[in-house]
Amino acid sequence: MKTMLATLTIGAMAAAVLLGPGTARGAILVDSASLSAIQDAWVDQANPTTNYGSTTTLERKAGWSSTPSSSTQKFPYVDFGAANLLATVPAGAAVYRAQLALDRVSATGDSEARVGHVSAAWNEGTIVYNSAPGTAATRYGGPLGTGAGTTVLDVTTYVDSVRRTGSGTASYRLSGGGEDNGHTTVFSSREAGAGVAPELTVEWVPASRLYTPGMKGSNLVARLQEGLSGYAGTSDTMLTTRNSLVHGADASFNMENVWGSDTSRGLVKFDLSSIGVNPAWATVTSATLLLMPSDFQTMTSIPVQVRELQKAWTENATWTTYDGVNLWDLAGAAGAGDQSAVLSSTSLADSQWGMIYLDVTSSVASWLGNPALNNGWIVDAVSATQNIVSQVGTSENATIVLRPQLWIQMNVIPEPATAAVLGLAGLLGLKRRGRRA
Repeated sequence: MKTMLATLTIGAMAAAVLLGPGTARGAILVDSASLSAIQDAWVDQANPTTNYGSTTTLERKAGWSSTPSSSTQKFPYVDFGAANLLATVPAGAAVYRAQLALDRVSATGDSEARVGHVSAAWNEGTIVYNSAPGTAATRYGGPLGTGAGTTVLDVTTYVDSVRRTGSGTASYRLSGGGEDNGHTTVFSSREAGAGVAPELTVEWVPASRLYTPGMKGSNLVARLQEGLSGYAGTSDTMLTTRNSLVHGADASFNMENVWGSDTSRGLVKFDLSSIGVNPAWATVTSATLLLMPSDFQTMTSIPVQVRELQKAWTENATWTTYDGVNLWDLAGAAGAGDQSAVLSSTSLADSQWGMIYLDVTSSVASWLGNPALNNGWIVDAVSATQNIVSQVGTSENATIVLRPQLWIQMNVIPEPATAAVLGLAGLLGLKRRGRRA
C-alpha cells in the first residue's frame, strides 16, 4: 500500500497527491503522484447539441462490434491539465507508468473502449457531440468491467510524451473498442466529489537517479530506448509462419499464439555496453523490459513470457534461420539450443492494451558482466486458445515512445583507485588542519 505524504494544490482546480519517493513498482523504485481532473464532460450522438459538462456522471456507449449504430455513441472526455502534469512530474524525470482511474457506477454489460489522446482544446461548459474534438492518437484501452467498481486504463506513453517534450495536453477521450456490444458504462465525474472523481496516477524516476557514466550511488537507473539520449543499441525482429520474409525493419512485431494457422514471436536485444558502467563495481538490483502493444484480439488475460536466446541472431532472422542463412535447431527458435528452457519472466497482459512490464533482472545481471552471453530474448504470447497480442512497437517505430525499453536499476560503488584517491585526499586534509592547529 502506498503512503500519502502530502497534498499539493496546483492551479485553481487541480490536486496532486504525492505518493512518495521510494515506492516500489516491481523492484524499480519510483516517485509517484495522483492528479485530479480539472474538467470533464461527455457527449451524446443522440443529442448532438446538448452539453453534459455539469452532470455528476460520465457515460460511454458505442455500437455493436466497434461499428457505431445511429444515435448510439456516448464519449467521456477528461482533462488533467498539462501545466499541472508538468508541475507535478519534475523536469528530466523518466515516466515509468501512468494510469487513468475511473469510478464505475454501473454497466449494462462488459465492453471494451479505447483511450484516445486529445490534443485540441475543449471546455466542459460548451463541449457537444457536433463540435467535440477527435483524438490525435489512440493506443490504449481494454475491458471497462461490469457493475460498480474501478476501471483502470494505461496512458503511459501519452504522459511520457508530454514530460519528454515539455508540451502537449493531458486530455483523454474514451471511444469505441473491439467488443463494444452496445453496452452503456456510467462513471462518476469530478462533480460527484473528490473521492470518486477521475484520477491520473503517474510514476517516475527523478533525474537525480538516472544513470550517466561516472555516477556512483544506490538505486541508479539506466533507461535504454532506441533514439533516447543517443542510444542506438536495440535489435528486434519477428519470426512468423505467415511468410519467409525478413522483418527486421518493420515498425512492429506480432506475438501470436495460433491465430488461425499462424504463429509469430518477437526477438529483442539491447546492447548493454553503452551504459558506461564497470560491471565489477556495479550490482544490478532490478531490470524491467517494457513493451508497448497496440491491440489485443481478446478480452481475456494473456500470459506474455520471455526466454533468453542462445543463438547470435541478427535482424535478418526468419522463422527457419537465425541470421538469414543458418538454421535454428527447430523452426521458430523453438529448439533446446535456440532458447533457454528457463523462463526469464512472465507477465499477465490483461487486455488493457497498455505497457507490458517483464522482470528480466537475472538476464541483465548476468549479461552486464559477460556480454558474450547476451543474445536477447524471445517474446511469446502463450495461450491454449486463439489469442493474439499484435503490433508491439519495435526500435524502427517512427514514434519513439512506442519502442521497446529496458530499465536497469543498479548500485554503483567507487572503484578502488577512486576510493584510494578520495581517502588520501581526506588524510591530507586532516593533516593540514592539524598543522594549523
